[in-house]
Amino acid sequence: MTHSEHNPPRDPKELYLSAPALVLPGRRVDNDEVIERVRRNFRGSASQWRRIERKIRFAFDMSGSRYRYLDDESPQLSAAGYAAQAAGACLAQQSVRSDTVDAVIFGAVCREYFEPATAFEVAAHAGILRPRMAFDVSNACSGFLTAVQVFAGLTAIDPGLHTGLVCAAEGSGRQARGQS
Repeated sequence: MTHSEHNPPRDPKELYLSAPALVLPGRRVDNDEVIERVRRNFRGSASQWRRIERKIRFAFDMSGSRYRYLDDESPQLSAAGYAAQAAGACLAQQSVRSDTVDAVIFGAVCREYFEPATAFEVAAHAGILRPRMAFDVSNACSGFLTAVQVFAGLTAIDPGLHTGLVCAAEGSGRQARGQS
């Protein structure tokens, strides 16, 4: 394959990773409010609740997290919809045109479905209409990092692969409401 001046050949060991774009819903809630919301919806006994609360607090303590972000304005947005918002923000932040993106990789725990890949939906929402490839990777909490590693590996074996978009979204309104 020949390369234009715009896309000169690059050393396969050379890879530029941009700063991520992070899009958070507008409403921040702390751990105590999350626990209160769970408590209001819990239907078991007081002793069962104490065990549940203890496990939730343990998870919060282990992760070191204090806040969650809720989307009260568009609770029906899918995981792909949220990821597309971040994808669009990343493309704009990096001044990358959507028609130059070769690959879209969705690396998250939350997926709308297994096949076809959520990455295709993200690509369509972000205006990436003809990526060379689009697929999901899932590796629990390491999915996003795994997606970056997969793209790096692909660029090492495919010299025509130049621009990739790795995206993820967690906890969409649809999943929070238990809809499938």
